[in-house]
Amino acid sequence: MLNQFSNTVVFAKPSRQSIEKWQLAVLGDWAHIIVMQITKQKLDSFFR
Repeated sequence: MLNQFSNTVVFAKPSRQSIEKWQLAVLGDWAHIIVMQITKQKLDSFFR
């Protein structure tokens, strides 16, 4: 879920390994990150 006016990106809960690697905030089946100066290309790279 991407809102062009927000610096919070919400997405489906990833693997335990990704959660630990990136220290993600998780609630139920969802996770989120707070980003600054982000582009769609950077997000695509994060999710690979």
